[in-house]
Amino acid sequence: MYPEAFSFTNTDYNMKNNHFAPVLALAVFAASSFFVTGCQVDPIQIGQLGVGKQVADDRGPAVPTPVCECLNSRYASEAMSAEETAALLFAREETKMARDITKLLSERWGTQVFRNMYAVEQDNFDMLGCLIDKYRLHDPAFATPGVFSNEILQSMYNNLAGQGLNSHNEALRVIALVQEFGLYDLTNRGKLADNADIRVVFGSIMTDTRNNLRDISPVMTGAGISYLPSYINPGLYNTIVGSGHEANPGICPGN
Repeated sequence: MYPEAFSFTNTDYNMKNNHFAPVLALAVFAASSFFVTGCQVDPIQIGQLGVGKQVADDRGPAVPTPVCECLNSRYASEAMSAEETAALLFAREETKMARDITKLLSERWGTQVFRNMYAVEQDNFDMLGCLIDKYRLHDPAFATPGVFSNEILQSMYNNLAGQGLNSHNEALRVIALVQEFGLYDLTNRGKLADNADIRVVFGSIMTDTRNNLRDISPVMTGAGISYLPSYINPGLYNTIVGSGHEANPGICPGN
């Protein structure tokens, strides 16, 4: 049985209100196709590929060892389906996009909630990196902020970051939209995952994402922003932001 994080139904989501929806929907499809192919590249061949070599040479700092050790010791390595591989690799770069946008807008506007969310996004990005290392996958994430191996995610970043730099109110809307999209994507992709370690990481990230929405909602209200969700059904969105923070036990409770 999937954890509660994956219990939302398709009717909880819609894309009709979002002017970025065509780009984001295409990004999900294109990234899936790109990464299913990319993950099958032999590591020995990476140096012979333009993008592959850059990714291999431009990795970020090492992820926290305890998190990786936990995922390696408490969760068995299971066979990865093409759908799981695509979900994991896309989540890695999608989370990088959320992290990079949040950091950029935090530095631009100095908003505390942005700084807090950046730290959360960094931790989640690192957890996904642990899984990619565990399964010896080709990591699509560049170390350079704002640079992405997937062209459509690059376009998304450019558009959203540019919008968020225009004004503080636009920055709040962008951050909320990015959180919505992350929740939408992980909910739907998570239904395709049956590996315990992938499910627990996705579930943890989704808990953090719902808490992020709870944090930013009152800030938008205080700024006089009437926010209409673009991916999450308004009823679900109101339920999330109207409830208290969820405790996140993490991937290795008791550690």
